[in-house]
Amino acid sequence: MEDTITETDNKMNSLSEWTNSTNGLKQATIARGGELAAEEGETVLVIEYLRTNDFTIKH
Repeated sequence: MEDTITETDNKMNSLSEWTNSTNGLKQATIARGGELAAEEGETVLVIEYLRTNDFTIKH
């Protein structure tokens, strides 16, 4: 499952450091899903598109 949002959930807790892509256009982290997770305690991959400040959440 994948969702695209325009701002992050303030309750999302990052479990890893943000890692930049080699082309510098994106960064990613693994986070506890907060309200974006399908189930309690689920982790999600968060990808931020740096030019647009949009985020993709992959469950």
